[in-house]
Amino acid sequence: MRRILFGMVIFSLLLLTACSKNEVQGAAVIETTANTENQGRIIDLEAYNFGFNPTEIKVKQGEVITLNIKSTSGIHGVKIKELGLSSGTIADGEEKSITFTADKKGTLNFYCNVYCGDGHREMQGKITVE
Repeated sequence: MRRILFGMVIFSLLLLTACSKNEVQGAAVIETTANTENQGRIIDLEAYNFGFNPTEIKVKQGEVITLNIKSTSGIHGVKIKELGLSSGTIADGEEKSITFTADKKGTLNFYCNVYCGDGHREMQGKITVE
């Protein structure tokens, strides 16, 4: 019983941490999939236990990109550290969006930033800005 209670407390703390305010540096974060005038190119990204589909995305420099992220199994989140962007927690079956401008050439790494189980570390991908 103590193990279950301890596990529930740890899970709650992780969930609260993941739900904290998003940090944004030079890019806009949209928390829902509501239509906006400047959402640019829309790319669907599936988050599942334990991966993303697609894992590699190619975009052009200067493009406005909206990642529509849908969790199809488990609770996840997406973070793009190079841009200071985070989707926040995405529940199973839920969808959120992140919009940003791909203003610098190079590779942007994204990963799941909500602990989702033993395969959590495998949940990563990259966006190549050409």
